[in-house]
Amino acid sequence: MKHPLLILADVERLTDTLERSLNSAKVNAAKAKDRAHKLSDGGGLYMLLLPPSNTGKTRKLWRYKYRINGREGLYAIGTFPEIGLADARKAHLAARCLVARGIHPAHYAQEKRRRLDAEERRQKTG
Repeated sequence: MKHPLLILADVERLTDTLERSLNSAKVNAAKAKDRAHKLSDGGGLYMLLLPPSNTGKTRKLWRYKYRINGREGLYAIGTFPEIGLADARKAHLAARCLVARGIHPAHYAQEKRRRLDAEERRQKTG
């Protein structure tokens, strides 16, 4: 199933006007040493790099930090490489759009997934 915020970004035809600091080479080469750290991309989007686990690979997680009514929120977009840089930025744009409307991105994504699952079940039984 496609990420709900990627669907929203496509429907609303959102375009990126933010100045970004990451590129594909930086994302692919990024490694965490002995503790977690962040690589910021701009506008609250960042990649969280977690130290290698028993597999020896650094875990890379896309996160979006935002504020609604003065309260801080954190939305987990997904993991790299399942969600690449371009898709993370697209989901980030959709999340920023939702935050501007006062909607928490996680709440929107959960509700959208619930609706899509219900529709899928209805089509299978009907």
